[in-house]
Amino acid sequence: MSRLPTTSAWKLLVAGTTHTDSLVRCDAARLLGELGDRRAVPALTQVLKADAHLTKITAVYALGSIGDRKAAPILRRIAADPGVFRFPGMHYHDMIRLAAAVALARWNDPSGVLAVNDVLRLKGLPATLELGESILLAPRTVAMRRLREYISLPFILAFRGGKVSASRIFFVDQCLAFFHEPMARQHLIADLAHFSRYVRPEAAQALLLQDPSNIRLVAAQARRERTPFARIRFARILHEHGARDATSAITQGLRDQDAFVRATALDAAAALKLTVVAPAVIALLADNDFYVRLCAVAAVEALAVKKAGELLMPLLSDPHPRVVIQAAKSLLSV
Repeated sequence: MSRLPTTSAWKLLVAGTTHTDSLVRCDAARLLGELGDRRAVPALTQVLKADAHLTKITAVYALGSIGDRKAAPILRRIAADPGVFRFPGMHYHDMIRLAAAVALARWNDPSGVLAVNDVLRLKGLPATLELGESILLAPRTVAMRRLREYISLPFILAFRGGKVSASRIFFVDQCLAFFHEPMARQHLIADLAHFSRYVRPEAAQALLLQDPSNIRLVAAQARRERTPFARIRFARILHEHGARDATSAITQGLRDQDAFVRATALDAAAALKLTVVAPAVIALLADNDFYVRLCAVAAVEALAVKKAGELLMPLLSDPHPRVVIQAAKSLLSV
């Protein structure tokens, strides 16, 4: 690719961090984090200084992914005061502060954890549950120990009591994957039959992370699935564990009438590097739904499609700004 398109793509992506639409700003911050380019640190730092809660936390994740220690001062500042909801117990306030503490603790910098001690003294924080998977996946640094101790099995299971939303169970199941106790497995098995099409696959993924021998339970639920989204997710999970080829389910999903199902199939094709479906993926670059186009761009990148740059260049002029941002990032990656 010539230098000019690459330069233009970078400028578009960085400019996305100041777009009027907060979702575009979120996408730009997330995608800069995926690129891992240290040149993005000043733009992401500015987001943390000036933006609203949704984009702030995405910028924190991005700086953590880039890993440039020059971002430590702004992360310490955000861990102490994110500039939104200036008291503990408010969801976004806690999420942003804790995310900054996690990013610092990954580098074995304890300053963030010390800054959020007031939050960690509170019991049953939903924000901590939602960050649980990232904490449990993080390197076991000394600085991370306090955060890991907070995400205990009793803490997680306490969120299952009473009338609980499907979104809360989703995060519970993500965390249960890291606990091999019989009680954790029991809850995950029960959630294979949960009413939510989002929870069932998450429970399946957690069961297989716990123990690959749970594959029969997951395969049995996959055969019972009727919702297209869940069928694709189960096909992807079983493919990832070598139990079933997902090509048929994903191909069918790429042709579905429902835009959300097409987008889900694109995500699965990208995650599995399923190059056999590349022609169908390329065709969806012209889909009527902007989010399907966005997912198709990301899939073209992930599949390393031949002449990807030529296919993606026209998307820099897409009518939807989120597609433009994704195309810019993908052009920098192919």
